[in-house]
Amino acid sequence: MNPSPQFSLNSVDWRKTVRFLLVQIAGLFLTLGVPHLLSFTYVYNDVDYTPYVLIVVNALAELARRFVSGPPKT
Repeated sequence: MNPSPQFSLNSVDWRKTVRFLLVQIAGLFLTLGVPHLLSFTYVYNDVDYTPYVLIVVNALAELARRFVSGPPKT
């Protein structure tokens, strides 16, 4: 998998971009969709901690994805 030359895109670039998009959509669903479907909010003592919780959950989802994925298969 070679990177593309400057000012061009190859299939590797497209695959990495699509994979990144899918990971972001999954993270968005986990952080916004699930709590919304469950009518859950992150409020404690009248302070909305939702933005901070979203950042932490998204980071944990990325760590879990990296933990599960291994080196490329040959």
